[in-house]
Amino acid sequence: LRLNRTPASEAEAREELYLALIRDCPNTTAAQEAFWALSDLYLDAFEEPQEESAREMLELFLERYPDSIWILQVKNRLISLYQGSDNPGRLCSLSEELLTRETDPAARLALAWTCAEAARAAGDGGKAERWYSFVIKEYPTAPEARDARDRLKILERGKK
Repeated sequence: LRLNRTPASEAEAREELYLALIRDCPNTTAAQEAFWALSDLYLDAFEEPQEESAREMLELFLERYPDSIWILQVKNRLISLYQGSDNPGRLCSLSEELLTRETDPAARLALAWTCAEAARAAGDGGKAERWYSFVIKEYPTAPEARDARDRLKILERGKK
């Protein structure tokens, strides 16, 4: 109830209330909603987005609630937050996890491409090759397939 009365402009006060809810009622739907709300808060309510804090909250969500109905949304947000981060390996693993569930061809292409690029950035050439090859095989006419062929050539030259 106090949370509903706390103005959105009071980000620190809202943060404290969400954290208290998570701490005091961890096995509730309200706690899961509080994790999501905290990630929103960290991204939107402060003068500078607190992406690291949002990542930490969402990673903790995955740890605590692996069977949650919000798992796909949480993983999608984490993928966005890991784009351009110093952890391309985590970006790749999240993309791979979502690929096992995704059926939309455009989304599958985007996830496969993200995984290939992240694996390359993480220095995992073998995994990058597998995902670039997947893009070429499954989406041969997509612009990403042309780029994947170019990336494979670069990776092959790096082996010599």
